[in-house]
Amino acid sequence: MQSPFSSSSAQYVLGIDTTGPTLRLGLSNFADVNRYQAWELGRDLSMYLHQSLQDFIQPYRWSDLAWIVVAKGPGSYTGTRLGVVTARTLAQQLNLPLYGVSTLAMFVWAYAIVQSCEPGHLIAVDMPGQKGHVHGGIYQLLENQTLQAESCDRHLPHSEWELTLMQQSIKYKLSLPTDESSNEALSQALIALARQQQCIGPSDWESVLPHYR
Repeated sequence: MQSPFSSSSAQYVLGIDTTGPTLRLGLSNFADVNRYQAWELGRDLSMYLHQSLQDFIQPYRWSDLAWIVVAKGPGSYTGTRLGVVTARTLAQQLNLPLYGVSTLAMFVWAYAIVQSCEPGHLIAVDMPGQKGHVHGGIYQLLENQTLQAESCDRHLPHSEWELTLMQQSIKYKLSLPTDESSNEALSQALIALARQQQCIGPSDWESVLPHYR
């Protein structure tokens, strides 16, 4: 039986990232169609998200989608919630699998690919949290360019995070939002990480929940 995600099936994955001031959208069939676009919308995200989606998906139809992926955070409360709710609604209405990808993992994958990080080494990433805390995670890029979580994303005191880093053999470290990965690289990362999940098994829209900063 032919996989519904093969290029000849003419079905696509839609990626949505609203976790920050930049709206990032991606569309791919992992063959000849790989489209990415970004809008610096800031507080106007809620006003333009749905129209941007309608314009971006053209000339394809919603029925051409095979599955959807959304960046689930950590991110801003309003933006992250809006993106996840929109993706859940689309997945429910279209009866499609929905995958949620950590914002930290997305930045790590983009960083590792753009910087040509050596596979097998640990990559630490952190993002400011609330009241002296940080969101931190430790990942490892494998030879096949899949990303493995060595330490799941956690919200912890800065001092505890620094102790965690001292106890690990970290080769690469990035702190957000100072990372300079391009919007295209981040959209590619979002879709690539979702495909990694998709290869493991299906995911339903009800299981994808937002993670706020």
